[in-house]
Amino acid sequence: MMNISRQFVALGATIMTMLCLGLAASPARAEDYLLGVQDRLRVQVAEWPTLSGDVVVGAAGEIALPVVGRVNADGLTASELGHQIATRLQEAAGLRDLPDALVEVVAYRPFYITGNVTNPGEYNYRPGMIVLNAVSIAGGMYRSDQRSAWDIERVAISSLGEVSVLDLRMRDLKAQQIRLKAQIDGLEAFPMPEAQSDIEMTQALDEQQRLFEDSRQRRNAARANLSASIASLEKELDAINISLRDSAARREATETELAQVRELVKQNLAVQRLAPLEASLAQTTRDQQDLEISRLRAEQRILEVRSELTQYDELRRAEAMGELQRVNAHLREVEEQRVALAKLLNGASYYSGEAALALEEDDAEPQYLIVRVDGDSVTETAATEQTRVMPGDIVKVIRRLSGAPAPLLAN
Repeated sequence: MMNISRQFVALGATIMTMLCLGLAASPARAEDYLLGVQDRLRVQVAEWPTLSGDVVVGAAGEIALPVVGRVNADGLTASELGHQIATRLQEAAGLRDLPDALVEVVAYRPFYITGNVTNPGEYNYRPGMIVLNAVSIAGGMYRSDQRSAWDIERVAISSLGEVSVLDLRMRDLKAQQIRLKAQIDGLEAFPMPEAQSDIEMTQALDEQQRLFEDSRQRRNAARANLSASIASLEKELDAINISLRDSAARREATETELAQVRELVKQNLAVQRLAPLEASLAQTTRDQQDLEISRLRAEQRILEVRSELTQYDELRRAEAMGELQRVNAHLREVEEQRVALAKLLNGASYYSGEAALALEEDDAEPQYLIVRVDGDSVTETAATEQTRVMPGDIVKVIRRLSGAPAPLLAN
């Protein structure tokens, strides 16, 4: 029983606390609202349509109506202003009875909110507002949209990895430059630069040296094959020339013998030898013509192979120059990427500190101040989430980091 009684007592205290908070946060009645500058009102006077309509409380705190003239509204409730209008109309028109005049607030004058809220600015006032309502209308507390420290650190780590990859790529490209320039110059040995302290660069040069040696061997083998073809064709040409000399000698001997036989034939001697000699001379002439054609072909083929040998070197040089241009362009691109990543890393280094401060500020407890203007006096007072907001108030929302001095209050 004792435990049950204590539970009822605790429950009762909780309910009373909730009721008190609810009363503290409940809006004030509209009839208690005091009018002020910028309030938009709707006036309705029975049987007086010229006096009915919407009016705005001017800078002097007054409204202007036909017949009645200027009526002070500042600091009055809507019902009090209605009574003022009715009294002024009764006096101005000489009415026996007090007319019915009704005043309603169409739009309340604004309040203002500034500081660490999502959407600071000017908003319409609502009767019974508290600071928590004002912050909600302004979109709630502002949260920094900067990246978290981990996001920035992740960008930095990723960028560092990309920089390392680009550095390796730059070493490879520079090693390729050395190899291609050596090939263009027709060098027989890879021009190893001075001792490299960079292991990756040494490895890249070793790889390019192997490619250079392989290319040099293939080039020399191709040139050797072409040179061997030229030598073989030259030997063939020499053999043809020897055959041509032998053929020319045989022809000369045959022509001499044929001339002698023809003289004998005129004397009716050695007639049977004429035909064989003429046939032999004709065959020797045909053989000599074939040898001349073979010689021309051999000479032409030698010229073609020599031209092919020369063009082979020029073609390989042109290919190396084209590849070198692509390597240079790629190297410039990689260098630009590296510069861009270096800038990104510098920015990440800067914003990592900014993000940490922003996150710390977002986690700080908000503090509230209310600036209130009353005539020529301006007051600034500390507030809580349950503090009432009045029309025309300026609500300042501040996040103060731990250890920071408290905000100064205006007198």
